[in-house]
Amino acid sequence: MTNERINEILGLILLAISAFLLISFVTYDASDIPFFVSETAAQVNNSAGLIGAYTAFGIFLAVGYCGYLIPFVFAFWAVCMFIQKVPDRLLPKIIGFLVMQVSLSCLFALISPLEAKVAAGGLLGYTSSQVLYNYLGFAGTFIYAVFCLLISLLLATEFLLYEIATFLFAKCTDTLGGFNETLEGFFGRFGKDRGAEQKLKIKEKKKKVLAKDAEKKDKEDPRASLVGIKLKIKKYEDQIKKTDKKSKWKEDKIAKLAQEVEAKEEELEKEIEETLSG
Repeated sequence: MTNERINEILGLILLAISAFLLISFVTYDASDIPFFVSETAAQVNNSAGLIGAYTAFGIFLAVGYCGYLIPFVFAFWAVCMFIQKVPDRLLPKIIGFLVMQVSLSCLFALISPLEAKVAAGGLLGYTSSQVLYNYLGFAGTFIYAVFCLLISLLLATEFLLYEIATFLFAKCTDTLGGFNETLEGFFGRFGKDRGAEQKLKIKEKKKKVLAKDAEKKDKEDPRASLVGIKLKIKKYEDQIKKTDKKSKWKEDKIAKLAQEVEAKEEELEKEIEETLSG
């Protein structure tokens, strides 16, 4: 059996565990546990049965409301198995997740009211927050818990979040087409594009101003146009000299263009004489 097939089987197992835990948590009822009632209920209210009821009770007792994070972590693990994004060293990721769970439960217990500390952070969160509070106070405990949370995220999220987020983002950009370029253009090259766009606008404005000045000069003195025509004639003559003698058709074409320019020059000279005599 190949590693890919083994990963897919593990992914299915993790996905099933995730769904079971989520159903157990959502449908948890304290009356299913004999510890909370004087008489055991004839029918279990938890949709995951008695095992689901005790599983939810144990996790909530340990880490409180932070237990809702566990099914989603297992779901992330399952997806990572399906897409073959399995880390080489799994132990640091698991340790990072456990530290993250304890840090969150400690924070939940720390910021919750006294009557809700155990429900919010569980016994682990309540105990750790009280011990740290006695030595570090509220601010010190909060900073320490956040520090541990960030360290655990660095250990755990590369496998739990970063890898899957990178894969899903790549798939989304391939499906949508060009979405990645749009984001890069907005975030990465936004300032550069704006600068190039402004330079282009300034260049276009300069061209318009120069064109208006040239048009104004032509109206004031028609001889200016004649100067441009003479320069064009000179340019065509140089091209005729440089043209390969074997390419007869090129010479004929350039000569024809030069004749047209000369004819245009004669027309302009007549217009100039008429304008000056008038």
